[in-house]
Parts: sequence; C-alpha cells; structure tokens
Amino acid sequence: MTTNAERTVFLLAHTGRPAAIRSAELVVQGLLRNGLGVRVLATEAADLPLPDTVETVTDTSPAAVDGCELLIVLGG
Repeated sequence: MTTNAERTVFLLAHTGRPAAIRSAELVVQGLLRNGLGVRVLATEAADLPLPDTVETVTDTSPAAVDGCELLIVLGG
C-alpha cells in the first residue's frame, strides 16, 4: 500500500529482536502521527505490527530508498 505523504522515511528493523519490533511500532506510530510516510521491506513488514498506511517494497536494491528523506535502522 502507498501513502499520500510528501515526506517518507525508510525503516529497517531487526525482526529477530523483540525490542526492535516494539521500537519499530512506536517509531512508525510517531512518524505517521506527524504526517510522514513510512516505507519498509515486505519481508520485514510480515513480522511487524504495522498499519495499512505503511508502504511496503520488495526491492532490496539501493533504489528501495529512493525518495526517502531518512533511513532508520533499529536493532542493529
């Protein structure tokens, strides 16, 4: 699903770490609440509690972050 937000943040989370999953949930909520779009890898989205407004991508090349203002990595 895509978002109408003009500004987008790419989020990578170590889904094997419960703390990273919880942190990702909180970060996504905050970003969306402040009008930013969120993009994640589809493989990670399956393991994260995300709303439907989060954009998922299957592309794992550097092009996946095109158009994103920031990349956030959680859980190392």
